[in-house]
Amino acid sequence: MLDWWEKNFATCELGDRRLNERGMLIGKTLSEGFGKGLSEIFNCRRLLKRED
Repeated sequence: MLDWWEKNFATCELGDRRLNERGMLIGKTLSEGFGKGLSEIFNCRRLLKRED
């Protein structure tokens, strides 16, 4: 059975492979930190904000 994040993010189509991968990473990170605040889950702004 697929993990929650895979079920909800695996088919995301954001128009670019990199954006799709970022969406999957954010979904996976959210599921791993379930119950925590976003500042605890994403201790690095780069994960949420595109800063290339």
